[in-house]
Amino acid sequence: MSRARGRSFALAALACGATLALYSCYEPPPPPRGFGVGPIIPLVTTTTTTTVPPRAELPPVPHYDAAPLLRVWLSDLSAEPTVMVRGPCRLQERGSATVTTLPRFGPAKVRLISGGFKLGAESYMTTALEIRPEEGSALFINNILYSGAVRIIRGSDVPAIINLIDVESYLLGVLGSEMPRDWPAEALKAQAVAARSYALSMARDRAATEWDMVSTVEDQVYDGGRAGRAVESAVTATAGQVLLHDNQFFPAFFHSTCGGHTEKPSVALGKPEYDFLEGVECPWCAASPHARWQARVNRWDLARRLTAAGVEVNASLSEVRVIEPSGGLERKIELVYDGGEKQVTITDFRRAVGRMVIKSGRFESSRSGDVFQFEGRGLGHGAGMCQYGAKGMAEAGKTWREILSHYYQNTAMEKLY
Repeated sequence: MSRARGRSFALAALACGATLALYSCYEPPPPPRGFGVGPIIPLVTTTTTTTVPPRAELPPVPHYDAAPLLRVWLSDLSAEPTVMVRGPCRLQERGSATVTTLPRFGPAKVRLISGGFKLGAESYMTTALEIRPEEGSALFINNILYSGAVRIIRGSDVPAIINLIDVESYLLGVLGSEMPRDWPAEALKAQAVAARSYALSMARDRAATEWDMVSTVEDQVYDGGRAGRAVESAVTATAGQVLLHDNQFFPAFFHSTCGGHTEKPSVALGKPEYDFLEGVECPWCAASPHARWQARVNRWDLARRLTAAGVEVNASLSEVRVIEPSGGLERKIELVYDGGEKQVTITDFRRAVGRMVIKSGRFESSRSGDVFQFEGRGLGHGAGMCQYGAKGMAEAGKTWREILSHYYQNTAMEKLY
C-alpha cells in the first residue's frame, strides 16, 4: 500500500523503483528470522507478547492535547548503524536516573558487546540507551536526518534502532514514500488520514512491545524527514484526523490498485474482524499500469520458489487453482503435482513466488507445456483504499473526505487533537 521499498520481503518492489510506488500497509510479513526480517524477537529487555482484547472490551479512543508519540523500528538498517547528533543532546541508560548532557554526539557506529553496546569508543552496559537531541540539534542515522529521538535496544544478534517521534512528524516521512508527491492534493490528504489511522491503531495493539511501527512495507514505508511542500500541506490540512469504527481504532488498509473492486479484509488478508470494510466498486483505477497484468513462470522455477519459502512441492507441478473463500476465510491457492496437492493462502503464495510477479490475489492461471501463465487485476492485497482509485477520484473533483467515505464504509472521521 504504497511505494514498496523495504527489505527482504519487498526486494522485488525495491528493484522496480518508483513505478511500484503504491504497495504497503498492510502486506503481512514473512515468519520472523531475527532483526531485519520480522518483529523484534527476542528482545533481551522483554518477553511480553501483545494480546488485543475483543473490540467490545476496549475503551473509547482518547483525545489528545498534542500529537501522540510513536516508536518506529528502523528495521532495514545495517547491522552496525551510525548515529550522530549535531548539537547538544542527552543520553540516558534504561533503568538509570542519570542523564548525561553532551555538546554533540558521534558519529558513532553502534555495535553489540557482551552485556551492552559500544557506540564508537564508548561502552554502555545496559539493555537500552536513549539519545534525545536538544531543541535546535539534528539527529542523523546512517547520514539520514530524522526528527525526534532515538532509542537503541539490544536484540538477539544486532541492535534495534527505534525512532521516537510524534505521529505528525512521522507522517512527513511516510506520505511521500507511500504515494507520489505530485499526485492530487485531495488524494494525498486521504492517504495522510489512512496512514495516521493505521499508525495509531498499531500503537494501541503493540503497546506492550518495544515498538509501534516498522519502517518498511511490513507496516508503512518511513524514510525520515524527507517531505516536500505537497506532503507538508496534506499532513497539516488533516492534522489529528483519523478513521474510527464504533469509536475504535482500526488499521486503515490501503493498496496500489484494486483492478475494479476492493476486497474484504478476510478474503485479502485473512482478517475477518475488519470485514466492516466492505469491498466496493472502483472505476477510478483503470488508468493504473497495474490494472491488468500478466506473468509467465516456468513450473520448475515455480516449484523452486515455493519450496524455498517452505511450501514443498516437486517439479511435476501441473495446476495452480484459485480457491475462492467463504465464511470469512482468506483466498487460497491449490497446488497440484504428482503425488499430492497442497493449499496455501494467497498471501503466502504471493510472498513465495514474488509480489511483483503475482501482483494480486485476483488472477486466473493456465499451463502450456512447462510454463504457467497468470492473468490478473490490480497490485497489492486489495483491502481498504485503492490508491490509484483515490488519485482518479481526486482528479474527478472528489474531496479527501469523499474518497475516504467511499473506501472505508461503516467508519467515521474524527479529529483527536
